[in-house]
Amino acid sequence: MVRRPKLFLMDEAFSALDTRLKAQLRLELAKLYQQLDATFLYVTHDRLEAMTLADTLIVMKEGVFQQIGDPLKLYRDPANLFVAAFLGTYEINTLQAYVDGNILAFEKECIKLSNTYEAQEVIMAIRPEHLIFSKEGMRGRIVLVEHLGDECYIRLAWQDHLFYMKVDRKVNIQLYDEVCFRFDPKEILLFDKTSEQRLLGK
Repeated sequence: MVRRPKLFLMDEAFSALDTRLKAQLRLELAKLYQQLDATFLYVTHDRLEAMTLADTLIVMKEGVFQQIGDPLKLYRDPANLFVAAFLGTYEINTLQAYVDGNILAFEKECIKLSNTYEAQEVIMAIRPEHLIFSKEGMRGRIVLVEHLGDECYIRLAWQDHLFYMKVDRKVNIQLYDEVCFRFDPKEILLFDKTSEQRLLGK
């Protein structure tokens, strides 16, 4: 830093630190970035570090660039299933499905989509925050409740599948409760079954 380089290379710089110290050093690194007016190339496997530190995020798999861009852009509009699965606090939910036009079918359930697609088998994915409690719909059992301060995540067992769902911590739920839920159709992501590339529809 004394020599004022234009490029800093940092490889898993915080990987051996505890959670609290990581949070403190992320703040310090952000301050340094502003003060030094230099480029930081920061390598990490930590999703939180990647999302909070980067203004430009590069997601790589086996040495190959998968997608480059603004972290929130990549989170909301992933190019493929690998990028979608990498970004986010909790694992993205996935299911094998079949789409024909604007109808998405899976496990004897059907959802009407806003876009249309050629008839094909797909991998559908939806993030935990886009599962919604409903009076009617899919019925699952809560098998895990994780309270994380202001946030709460539950694990729902539905048929042979397990889904993560983000819920308001004020909602009265208990372990092993049976609840009805649905997927927000506007937030469902579809991927080619073979290549796992994102399908955008029409």
